[in-house]
Amino acid sequence: MTYEQYYRREEVCGICPTTTPKPFVYLCLPASRYVEYTSKLLANPAEAAYVVPRMSAWRRSHFKRPLARVPNEDMVYRFQLSRVLPASADIPAFIALNRTLYERARDMGGTRLTSSAIPMSQADWIRHYGPAWEPFRAAKQRYDPKNVLTPGHNMFPGYAPSKAPE
Repeated sequence: MTYEQYYRREEVCGICPTTTPKPFVYLCLPASRYVEYTSKLLANPAEAAYVVPRMSAWRRSHFKRPLARVPNEDMVYRFQLSRVLPASADIPAFIALNRTLYERARDMGGTRLTSSAIPMSQADWIRHYGPAWEPFRAAKQRYDPKNVLTPGHNMFPGYAPSKAPE
């Protein structure tokens, strides 16, 4: 296979149809803890099972979106674990593992990038957004008072629409 096929192998893998669950993990790690975090994860066969790791370095100063949560260091690493699991895989166990990996990264100053398969509570989201939480919550309440947009992520629990909005 070419380098590009290797790099994007979950898309070209003949044994993994598009319906195969892919509980991906996207984290942002402080540069000072990147080697420690990555080495520990990749040395553990259970944590590294079925992974297609992708990492890249970013400058924190290049983030201009106010709600983007990244570690408080000049250089940060995007740490992406794309998992392509066999049909027989225990998906809840891998999602629980994702939570463990997230907590380890969070405790090292890392953050979750929002498209991860990591269960989160409202308390987790409040911690994730930190001082940006209250303005975010106020905007959500103002512009989406019925919590129609993304009600399933536990950011704003309590509203479960019984029918489509009018």
